[in-house]
Amino acid sequence: MNNIEKEIFDKIQEGDTKAFDILFTSYYPILCVYAKDLLKASEIAEEVVQDVFVKLWNNRTDIFIKSSLKAYLYRMVHNHSLNYIRDNSTRKTIKALSMDDLKWRFELLELESSYSIFDDLISDQMENDLNSAIDALPDQCKKVFCFSRYQGLSYSKIADQLNISVSSVKTQMQRAVEKLKEVLEKYTV
Repeated sequence: MNNIEKEIFDKIQEGDTKAFDILFTSYYPILCVYAKDLLKASEIAEEVVQDVFVKLWNNRTDIFIKSSLKAYLYRMVHNHSLNYIRDNSTRKTIKALSMDDLKWRFELLELESSYSIFDDLISDQMENDLNSAIDALPDQCKKVFCFSRYQGLSYSKIADQLNISVSSVKTQMQRAVEKLKEVLEKYTV
């Protein structure tokens, strides 16, 4: 887990609702997309992701994360989605899938869920590459990105803090995201 994730998760473990809100706001939309891809139903996907965050909050003091927080959240959504499919395979929303398709999904998800040391290596390498890319950003660009993503500040608050215009903040944020996408492109499938 990188330093920023560790700091956020440490605060969550201490009961800091603002840190939890930042985590929720940052990951909820993308986790819903991931769950929807697995479950093929938006409402169910949202319900599963909400359950994941509730479980994370309720068990925050007992959780130990050895990889990245992001990877942990994806794994939780993955497992909750599998559990939902298993427990609700007779519901109308799941009945739309043929039994062969459902069996194939289970097999694929079981393959994906098997632990691999390569998962940890790739996750660690991606984290290192991301941190290096953030460190390599121009100073102003780096400040804007960190204020936005890690401290959860709005563009107007960042503009006030750095004494620049909101449009400059937007431009710097776009530049940061573009540079980081380039670095992380090799990790996309």
